[in-house]
Amino acid sequence: WQWLAGNGTATNEVGTITSTVSVNTTAGFSIVRAASMAGSGGTIGHGLGTVPDMVIGRMQSETFNWQVWHQGLTNGTYSVHLNDTSAQAAVATVYTALPTSTLINTGASWTGGNPAFFYVFTGVEGFSKYGVYTGNGSADGPFVSCGNFKPAWLVVKNINAAKHWMMFDTERQYNGQG
Repeated sequence: WQWLAGNGTATNEVGTITSTVSVNTTAGFSIVRAASMAGSGGTIGHGLGTVPDMVIGRMQSETFNWQVWHQGLTNGTYSVHLNDTSAQAAVATVYTALPTSTLINTGASWTGGNPAFFYVFTGVEGFSKYGVYTGNGSADGPFVSCGNFKPAWLVVKNINAAKHWMMFDTERQYNGQG
């Protein structure tokens, strides 16, 4: 699974921490490298120009969890870990507020002077969709509309319990389906 952000990088001085960004607004995706997270966090420009639906971040060279913020979580200070089964938790030192059309808001957990990387996603009609659903206990589950396209890749995480992430794509078979 790969996305091309931009065909190059640019310095982004929006926010309190300078970043280097590679942005593809058509696909709703940017890769952000914050040069140094040496303080108590701060704001980092992401370059999309629209409010993200999901942000995945991690410190480089640290034993730091992959921190995932998603618009379906309780609020801007909640996150889940991409690298484990934990449920959502309020950790105001990770993400301090909801992201904006220009900024990711980070807290004191992002320290140590090392760079941090963020993968920032926003939905694009007919291309990608980020959402939340509530299970209904039925073997068939609830119907979730993805708009006018058939997804090639689906990622699911129970945010209220310690459960594994589940990923499905169109290249593998699941329960006899291709």
